[in-house]
Amino acid sequence: MRKIGKAYIYSDHTICPNYGGWVVIHESKMPFKYERKIYKTLKDAQNAYKKIHDGSHTAEPNIIGEMTDEQFINALNI
Repeated sequence: MRKIGKAYIYSDHTICPNYGGWVVIHESKMPFKYERKIYKTLKDAQNAYKKIHDGSHTAEPNIIGEMTDEQFINALNI
């Protein structure tokens, strides 16, 4: 994982602080279960990716909310 400004690049995803937590944006536009979730911590966002992408994480990540359509469109505006 590498940091660019306030965001992190993790595999083909961008994880950024927004909406009082952390959001995961998938770069390939494929729908994933976590794409509209707001996670409590950076680690929760990473674990959501691991759980859904390759199954290497089994615990439920801490979700504090879900983005609206407008928030999702603007999620990378940090």
